[in-house]
Amino acid sequence: HRTLRLNLSRVGARLSRRVVSVALTRWRAAVAESRTFRSKLSQATTRLTRRIKSVTFTQWGGAVAEHRTMRSKLSRAVTRHTRRVVSAALRQWGAAVAERRRFAATLARCERAISAMRSRRVLKAFGSWREQWRLGRASAVAAAAAAAAA
Repeated sequence: HRTLRLNLSRVGARLSRRVVSVALTRWRAAVAESRTFRSKLSQATTRLTRRIKSVTFTQWGGAVAEHRTMRSKLSRAVTRHTRRVVSAALRQWGAAVAERRRFAATLARCERAISAMRSRRVLKAFGSWREQWRLGRASAVAAAAAAAAA
C-alpha cells in the first residue's frame, strides 16, 4: 500500500511538473508569438501610415491647385454678381429720380392751378366787397345829401 501510494505520489508529482512544464512552454511560445505579432503589426501600421501620408501629401498638392482654381472662379462670380447688383441699384435709383422729378413737376402745376383758383376767388371776393363798399358809400353820400337838402 505504502509503496503504491509512494509510487502514485511520484507519478502525480511528475505529471504535475510535466503539466506545469508544458503550460510554461506554451506560455513562453504564446509570449514569443505575441511579440512577433506586435512587431509585425507595428511594421504594418508604420507602412500603412507612411503610405497614407504619402498619398495624402500627393493629394494635398492637387487639392491646393484645385482650391486656387475654385477661389479664382468664386472671386470672378462674386465680382460679376456684385456688378449686376450695383448696376440694378443704379438703374432703380435713376428711375426713382426721374419719377420724383415728374412728380415734382406735376405737383408744381397742381399748386399753381390751386393758387390761381384761390387768387381768382380772392379777387372776386375783393371785387364784390369793393362794389358793396362803393354802393354803401354812394347810398351814404346820397342819404347825407338828402338830409342836407331837407
